[in-house]
Amino acid sequence: MSFVCNVVRNSIPKGLITKNLIQNRTRLLTNGVPSLNKKEVEITFIRHDGSRVKAKGKVGESFLDVVVNNSISLEGYGACEGTLTCSTCHLIFAQADFDQLPDKPEGEEGDMLELARGVTDTSRLGCQVFLTESMDGIEVNVPENVFRRYCQKATKGKFSLNKKPTLKTYGQPTHETHPQLMSQDEITPSIKRTEFQERRQRLMEQIASYVSERNSGVKQHLIVIPSATKQYMSDKIPYFFRQNTDFLYLTGCQEPDSCLVLAATNSPSQHCSTLFVRQKDDHSELWDGPRTGPDGACKLFGVDQSLPVTELENYLQSYWKSNKNFSLWYDYMNPVQVDVHKIMCEYINYLNQKMWESPKIFVHRQRLIKSPAEITLMQRSCDVASDAIIKTIQSSYPGINESQIFAKVDYECRMHGAEYLAYPPVVAGGNRANIIHYINNNQVVKDGDMVLMDAGCEFHGYSSDVTRTWPVNGKFTNQQREVYEVVLEVQSKLIELCGNFPTLDSLFDSMCVLLGKGLQEIGVIPKILTGQALVKAAYQFCPHHVSHYLGMDVHDTPLITRNIKIRPGMIITVEPGVYISHKHPQLPPEFLGMGVRIEDDIVITESGPVVLTRNCPKRVEDVENVAGHNRS
Repeated sequence: MSFVCNVVRNSIPKGLITKNLIQNRTRLLTNGVPSLNKKEVEITFIRHDGSRVKAKGKVGESFLDVVVNNSISLEGYGACEGTLTCSTCHLIFAQADFDQLPDKPEGEEGDMLELARGVTDTSRLGCQVFLTESMDGIEVNVPENVFRRYCQKATKGKFSLNKKPTLKTYGQPTHETHPQLMSQDEITPSIKRTEFQERRQRLMEQIASYVSERNSGVKQHLIVIPSATKQYMSDKIPYFFRQNTDFLYLTGCQEPDSCLVLAATNSPSQHCSTLFVRQKDDHSELWDGPRTGPDGACKLFGVDQSLPVTELENYLQSYWKSNKNFSLWYDYMNPVQVDVHKIMCEYINYLNQKMWESPKIFVHRQRLIKSPAEITLMQRSCDVASDAIIKTIQSSYPGINESQIFAKVDYECRMHGAEYLAYPPVVAGGNRANIIHYINNNQVVKDGDMVLMDAGCEFHGYSSDVTRTWPVNGKFTNQQREVYEVVLEVQSKLIELCGNFPTLDSLFDSMCVLLGKGLQEIGVIPKILTGQALVKAAYQFCPHHVSHYLGMDVHDTPLITRNIKIRPGMIITVEPGVYISHKHPQLPPEFLGMGVRIEDDIVITESGPVVLTRNCPKRVEDVENVAGHNRS
């Protein structure tokens, strides 16, 4: 919804359109499209009492002509609405031919098309006002739903100009643009608008309750969560954009350089969410693709209001003027967007009260427990990764390069709907598997080597994390099989233990005990060791934790300690491993240079753990069958 007041600069008070424009031959004009002159226009004049009178006009006619030709009295009107019956032009609603207008409208009739002088207070009114140098005028873009809520405070009537619907563009896939991905009312695949609204509401209620318990005098709370910003690898060459996960979780918005501001109170019905996004910009969109813009963001994301991100600073200042005593929630120590962080630093310094806290722990507590829609997405992510790994194992052979294995798993994940891999994969042949985070992936895998591949994909914002180890020639050696079966047996017992809802740290302790005993049985650890000595010896062969939380991020919700008991709705990994480097010369040489890890993704339910990656083979016979697929 927009209109342009094209006037001689400084000739009338800012933000004011009066009846004088009509009396001075104000015309309806098209923006540089002469062929549209004489197009029919329907004008609705609105009285202050709410009644309406419709009139007909044509582009090129003055408002005075419309009034006279339709025998309309101007007395008592507060606004007018115009609809151009053309979807290919932009209507300039008021073009004034005059030398000077009075500073103030005269009488009741002077209220015609009046906009309040405060219209430039965009943070409060939701109206965006710009001085347009090229037009010597004032352009006012009014988000429809924000205008309805706020501008009535500043005007006696609603002024609107509606063109026929044109093709809408958004800064991310929607049901309208990508019906193959999303159903009606979904912001991201499988997750509806209402779920994002509930997440925001829950966050505001939790923070309001937290503050109330500690300081009942503080009843207003401002929560600021920025999006990520685009990063560049070199001049004008961007990295692939990945959204700040906390911001994405609360909004579903995938656009960079945005910001979510939640204004919470002790009364949940008065909570307000404001999404700051980039303005629509033809030039930028030509190069970087469409933007949703403030006008489209409210409906798309289900927020209470949306404003240009350039108005964030004004909004914050306005909020402070109206609420002197409030708690501020912003992750000051871990900035994710430079521009927003600069504004927030200045804002924190400006406030008399220097108290602020990070909201991340509250967001992470929410993210820790997955909704049914999230579990569905996680299952799909695990299915895609599992299928990709099967195809990758099948295509491997002695002499293959690790980079080819990398390329295959990446290709198969993308071909089945994943946006990209969830992290740089580990593709380690032979002794390189003893480097826990080996990601060079550039060596040849020799006959007789095992391949340890740790890979997962990101599927519509949710990550899988799977590790499989297989013999590249399709057959384990005796020693490889012994070590592999120890790891597999330990993992099986750990997954079973998840039904008792342990902490992840206690799961790690159990792994060390089980692994120690298993390695003793195959002669890797001396049988004389017991207790803590055995645990310590086992840790030498598996120096990493056995589990982490999983979800939108691979190492999800990092602020949540691994010391709490797992609960239904959580998703975790279970990933024991054994790494026998050449630093253990006392062992038989057949064991040296061997690395094995098996990792699965588990959702915790009331009835027990469910393996999301169950489709990815891991029994010895199954692995050999898949690995020997091309050699049978």
